[in-house]
Amino acid sequence: MKKIIKNEVLIWLFGISFGFMEAVIVIYLRKLFYANGFHFPLNNFIPKSVYHTEFIRELGTLFILFSVSFSIVKKFKDKFAYFFILFGIWDIFYYIFLKLLIDWPISLKDWDILFLIPLSWFGPVWAPILISLIFILLGYLIISHPFDIGKGFYISFFTGLVFIYISFTLNFTRYLLNNDAFKNHTFQYASGLSANYIPQHFPVILYFI
Repeated sequence: MKKIIKNEVLIWLFGISFGFMEAVIVIYLRKLFYANGFHFPLNNFIPKSVYHTEFIRELGTLFILFSVSFSIVKKFKDKFAYFFILFGIWDIFYYIFLKLLIDWPISLKDWDILFLIPLSWFGPVWAPILISLIFILLGYLIISHPFDIGKGFYISFFTGLVFIYISFTLNFTRYLLNNDAFKNHTFQYASGLSANYIPQHFPVILYFI
């Protein structure tokens, strides 16, 4: 019992600390490239080298969460569950620390760039926070389940993740397609489009599916 409590404390401390580090990195990026405030349209886009660095950093972030979750327990279903628990803690506290440090977001309706992999994800702040809460709840339900979870669960879960991905990238992908961003154009052309993009409509029905 003591070991379980110790693991849970360490998991939450790690997730909270990692959320703080993510928030600090984003604050530095905003100070460097959006000194007049982070709002859409961005009006300028981060340089190519910084973009690629951020892309790799995001992959590294996922790998770190994956590594921690897979090293603390033995059963696959528990490893799977702890990855999403950690992800949820990390993401929620990322926004909490942004609010505490720079008073952003002003509202849960504020739009944010969520990920860059493989294209930019856009959504109102409430959307990733709700997903993170579900990840934490679902993760603990999986851990408390005495039996292994069947293939049907994993298929439905990852199908849900596909819908989530599409809901965050659909409108931006349409915007890029409508402006021929994928027809052998340069990074400067694509970044110029991104800098002028204004997210307005979030596909709520697709998201909740």
